[in-house]
Amino acid sequence: MEGDYQHAETSAAGAKRQRLSPDARKLLKDFAEHVSMYPDSHQRQHLLDQVRRLHGCGQADAKHITAWFQRYRATVRKNQCK
Repeated sequence: MEGDYQHAETSAAGAKRQRLSPDARKLLKDFAEHVSMYPDSHQRQHLLDQVRRLHGCGQADAKHITAWFQRYRATVRKNQCK
């Protein structure tokens, strides 16, 4: 069901890993595609503030944003090599 999206996942070590919601991922992807894949610290802070306002993402921190952009850039590079 659409409303049953889980935001936490248990890792191999047993610790819960916070996941970004689909709305948060869409917000970050739109920013990366239309503004920059390399946001500066002010842009990352602004994005973090927007993500925290979304349902279920109040615990997001700056590491989530930084890691998301690193993975996104790696995915784009990988797809360009195909």
